[in-house]
Amino acid sequence: MKGSIVSGAIAVAIVVASTVIVVNVISPVVDEGEIQQNINFIKNILTDIDSAVNELNAEAPGASRSIDIPDIGEFIVSEDENRVRFRLNNVKYTEGTGIIQDGRVTISGGPVMKAYQSDVDSDGVTDLVLENQALLFAVPKTGSSSSYAGINTSDIVTLVRNKRTNTDISPVSSIKINSINSSAAGNGHTFLSQEGLFLSSSSIVVVMNTTEYDYTAVFSLSGGADYVDLKISGINYKGSS
Repeated sequence: MKGSIVSGAIAVAIVVASTVIVVNVISPVVDEGEIQQNINFIKNILTDIDSAVNELNAEAPGASRSIDIPDIGEFIVSEDENRVRFRLNNVKYTEGTGIIQDGRVTISGGPVMKAYQSDVDSDGVTDLVLENQALLFAVPKTGSSSSYAGINTSDIVTLVRNKRTNTDISPVSSIKINSINSSAAGNGHTFLSQEGLFLSSSSIVVVMNTTEYDYTAVFSLSGGADYVDLKISGINYKGSS
């Protein structure tokens, strides 16, 4: 996207091989006519992709499917978030936010957001930051895919800022699998699923390796949300050592 935030965008996304389909619309009002037709068309295609992935999971290695993707936007495969997205550009942005539930499809509206790296609390440690007009959410940048470092999820959130009230908090929380305390801390790394300005959404991915469990935690923020969504995936039980 180029120019000011009013240029807007529409992004359609699904979680691959799951029962959830998410459609992010960076406009609280979906335009009539051709725009609405394109959205419906894209939703059908992404539903077909979701079905094809589920079918392929049950078939032998080497099985394949062919699905035509329309040339009306940007198709994105986000391996880090386990999602595929379709971004329909050049849609007029309208002030405000909104969420529409349409069966298994959720359409959310609002402005764009940004994802970047910065030391938001001035402690000398680089943070991974998700920010939109309502909220700023930060997690320390820790380790790398080739060099894990210690992570304790009880202090993993550096800062949450309510930009509407200019209020900062550093919440005390933790991630535990099956209420097992040892799953809250271990070694791993954190990274942004995508960085940049004028994004429809982005995520901070936390890869964890603990005594009993390996798992991935994904903190996500969309342009129109005033909350951060947390999903846990890839849970692998290793047993206690």
